[in-house]
Amino acid sequence: MTQANSTRSGRPGRSSAATSDLFVYGTLILDQVIRTLIDRVPAHEPAIARGWRVARLPDLPYPGLVPDNGHTPGRLYTDLTTREWATLDAFEHPTYTLTAIEVLPGPAGR
Repeated sequence: MTQANSTRSGRPGRSSAATSDLFVYGTLILDQVIRTLIDRVPAHEPAIARGWRVARLPDLPYPGLVPDNGHTPGRLYTDLTTREWATLDAFEHPTYTLTAIEVLPGPAGR
């Protein structure tokens, strides 16, 4: 399964119109944070980003995903609207990149 994911290494044109699915990690998996941003918690399921790991980014106070042989647990939002995508885009740092990645089902109970 390939889904969109926000990473932080430069912002090209966004292709979210092709999918309503978004893999997130970090603060965007927290119900309180996502509810504050878009006024609801979208439908979601646990997921793992295969081939990516969380890493400290140079000169930035937050981590990002970088290509790697590892995997990163997170959440896959499956029903974001165009307006919600725009809100989440605005929340991210201007240097992030939206990239299509392979995600696998994550463990239950996340």
